[in-house]
Amino acid sequence: MNKRIRPFFVDEIGVDSGIYGGFSFAEMLRRMYAADIERAFLVAVKSSPRCLLGTTYVPYELVVGAVNQHPDCFSGLAGIDPTQRMARVRAESAFIGISGSIQQAKAVQDTKVKAN
Repeated sequence: MNKRIRPFFVDEIGVDSGIYGGFSFAEMLRRMYAADIERAFLVAVKSSPRCLLGTTYVPYELVVGAVNQHPDCFSGLAGIDPTQRMARVRAESAFIGISGSIQQAKAVQDTKVKAN
């Protein structure tokens, strides 16, 4: 996560600093088991252009690896970045769906129109 926005989440909103930095899949599985959660979606998030403050990108490989290691516990969703091609998402069998927004696609289109 972007270090410049950490104070907002931890100091102002009160997110536990230990959780803000994330935790391992082993810890996630432990917490799921303790809460009696059988399956979780892991999203390879692609939220906004990478240059913007607050952007989150989770690599496809991270989600694919976790789904392949624990297929009975995790299902993967591929985050969609409208500025990138879809061939890689289609080639990955670990993903069961996609995650994205019309707003992301519109923002990219508006940027292209203004640049021309």
